[in-house]
Amino acid sequence: MKQLVCEMCGGKELVKQDGVFVCQSCGTKYSVEDAKKMMVTIDNSGKLENALKNARRARECNDHEQAQKYYDIVQMEDPENWEATFYSTYYKVMGTSISQATNSIVNVIKIVLKDIKKIDDITQQNEAIKQISTDLFNLASGSYYNAINNYESLTFTEKVNRKESHDIDVSNLMAMLILFGKELVSEFGKNEFTTSMHIKCYETALTLTNNKYYADELTKIEPAAHELTAFYGRKEEEKKNFWRGCGAWILFVFLFALLGALIGVFK
Repeated sequence: MKQLVCEMCGGKELVKQDGVFVCQSCGTKYSVEDAKKMMVTIDNSGKLENALKNARRARECNDHEQAQKYYDIVQMEDPENWEATFYSTYYKVMGTSISQATNSIVNVIKIVLKDIKKIDDITQQNEAIKQISTDLFNLASGSYYNAINNYESLTFTEKVNRKESHDIDVSNLMAMLILFGKELVSEFGKNEFTTSMHIKCYETALTLTNNKYYADELTKIEPAAHELTAFYGRKEEEKKNFWRGCGAWILFVFLFALLGALIGVFK
């Protein structure tokens, strides 16, 4: 990495002001031509390695604050480091709203996948993809169940008022997973590994929401995915049978009450 270093004091903070570079430590001024000659290569490999070790250690300990701190350091020094790019965003969105979190993750997914593609070793590529997919699935699942629990704790009136925003939150979480699967196939091509990951994105969305849309889309990608789509079909049939039963019971109660009223009238 190349950096400007002041010849007078060794300062590394030189700012361009009025067409010249000014050392913020001693005030020495350099022309653009002089500044070009002063560029020196700085070896930050040791700093990067230590920051990455600390970031991974914090991640393993679920210390989100420290993980973000060290991943931010790595990303500043090495903008093409896929791990730092993904996790600096991943930990930054912890504790934010679902819409903020999903928007931030969606904006960085394509960049991260492009950086992963630069890795020469395919095995390392796949391991990196598996790693971020696991954390994306965990983020989606955890946020989904939190959203469901929060919604179910509301009063009837509050549920009515929050229904639209709740549905949007759920939709955004699932869209984040689906986008990851699509971008993965787009960036790396359709092969056994990317297809399996793409399918897993839809399987996760279907398992969480039991939404017919994901069942239909999953069948398009993998026609043999009968188990989950059949499960969806059984759940839908169970719901229909439940409401049929409720309707029959309500009709019975109504007719019984009506009969009682008529008997009372003719007595």
